[in-house]
Amino acid sequence: MTKMSELSRQTEQDNIAYINSLCDDDKELLSTCCGAGGLGNIHEFDGEHYGLCASCKEHCDFEYEDL
Repeated sequence: MTKMSELSRQTEQDNIAYINSLCDDDKELLSTCCGAGGLGNIHEFDGEHYGLCASCKEHCDFEYEDL
């Protein structure tokens, strides 16, 4: 992985963490498949969140879980 790719990935993870902190202080969006965070952007439509799982790299739903 190149330095630029690593920086881009870290920036995305920081953005997700920041967005999660704005939503709920004690909850985090985690994948329903294996409980990992998101890889890249997590999208919301009609109250449901979806995106790529950081662990298994598959599309899945995300739900708020207590930290």
